[in-house]
Amino acid sequence: MRLLVFLLLSFTFLNVSAGQWYIEKIKDTFQLSISKNSKSHSYFVASEGGTPKFVEEKSLNEKYLQVIYFAGTAGSSQPIDIYRSLVLDKTTMKLVKDLPYKYEPSKGTTYKPTQPVWKIEKSKLTVTDKENASNFTISLK
Repeated sequence: MRLLVFLLLSFTFLNVSAGQWYIEKIKDTFQLSISKNSKSHSYFVASEGGTPKFVEEKSLNEKYLQVIYFAGTAGSSQPIDIYRSLVLDKTTMKLVKDLPYKYEPSKGTTYKPTQPVWKIEKSKLTVTDKENASNFTISLK
């Protein structure tokens, strides 16, 4: 019986850590949480028109985690879907930065947005976003 309880608890923990993220609307903002009603691992996320949605969780390297989410659709004549990525420290689960991840033309759009370029080196991450004339550099030490 103890083994069964241990296995059930282990599988529950593994499922949460494997990327069961939730979006919660709180007043006029959105939070991405590692589990429903989580207070310790909740992060405010951008809304670029519409309701954000969790997409996937990926390991950036041995120390950092990427949580990719759909931020919404922007534009009227040539709308684009905007995806962003939270960079989190795996050990502390603290937010390092919320960065642009990719842009996709919405249905029927002919505009081809310039994609953010992610360059991961041993000790730093650089994201160049020509679409918004932005550059970000994060130390990965």
